[in-house]
This record gives sequence, structure tokens and C-alpha cells, in this order.
Amino acid sequence: RERFQRAVDVAPDYFGGYRGLAAVDTLSGDTRRAEERLRRAHELAPLEPGVVTDLAGLYMDAGHVDEALSLFERASELAPKRSEYRLAMAEAFLAAGRLPEARQQVEEARGLRTRNRRFAGAPDELLFRATLLEIDQHRAGEVRSRDECETVVGLLDAAEGYLALAAEAGLAEDLLRKDHKRISRKRRGVEEECGPAADLAGDG
Repeated sequence: RERFQRAVDVAPDYFGGYRGLAAVDTLSGDTRRAEERLRRAHELAPLEPGVVTDLAGLYMDAGHVDEALSLFERASELAPKRSEYRLAMAEAFLAAGRLPEARQQVEEARGLRTRNRRFAGAPDELLFRATLLEIDQHRAGEVRSRDECETVVGLLDAAEGYLALAAEAGLAEDLLRKDHKRISRKRRGVEEECGPAADLAGDG
């Protein structure tokens, strides 16, 4: 915090110091102050997509999905060749349960470049999570027909395929471990609901 404050003191018209302070505020739980810093950064650099994305992320964390989506879209317009902003939009669509839009953003992101290694494997990991949400939508009904169980088990296998691709692309180990736990719990739940039908698509 002291270093970013010094940056603001030295260069009060540069957005970077405010953006850094906002990150510290977010980590310390002071989201109101973080929003103030990011708004100031945005005033100074309205065409900086990173600032727009940070502000969108703050709205996402607060549950304001529509506002976040609008800002993510703006960031993508500002940097149309950068994949991370498309992926951020996909994440927001996932949070809203809008799976077709999420998948569309992922596919559009695939052909774009990224500057950050932490996005390795992100497209397939997002498709993995989208597929898990689709499974939940199928499981929301009370009827467990054989056809429905076959569909859900097929989706489970598809999700595991996406996760394997994400791992191959270099997905971070902590995310990989978390996602393996997710798919294991999901498969156990499906097996409890569908019984023998859960074996229709194989072991996965």
C-alpha cells in the first residue's frame, strides 16, 4: 500500500498507482474504497482495458452481473485482439447461467492472443465449468428417465474431456485439483440419482 501510495504522490495523473491501491483495498475487503480508486483510474485512463476489467471484476464479486458484463464488453472493444477480456466475459456469462453466450465468448477467445501465462488452459476449463452447469440444469428436474441419465453421463464424460485438454494446455495445479474434486462429486451424485444408468457411458 505504501509503495502504491508513493506512486500516486509522485504521479497523481497516472492511473497505475490508483489501480494498485484498488487491488490492495480489494484484498483487505474494502470494496467501496477499491471502487473509488478504480473510478479515479478510469477517469485518468478511460481507454485502458485493464482498468475497465478490474472495475468489472469488482462488480462481479458484488453480484452486479449486468454491470460487469457491460464493462467486460467495453474492455473487449478496447482490445479486440486480446483473449483475456473475452474469457472474462465468458466467466461473467457463466455466473449469470447464460451458457450459450459463455461458450460463444470462449470460442471467440481461442483465436486471440494473451500476454499472461495464468490464462493457460482457461478456455477449456471454462467449457468444463459450463458443462457442469449444464449437468446441474438437467438434474434440476425430478424425473430421472433412462434417456435423461444417458444425457447427463455423456455430459460428465465431455466435462472430463475438457478438463484433460485444460491440463494439457498448462492449467494451474491448484485449479486442476479443485476441478477434479468437482467432477468426482458430480459423478457420485449422478450415480446416486441414476443408479445403473450412470454406467451407460462407461467409467469416464
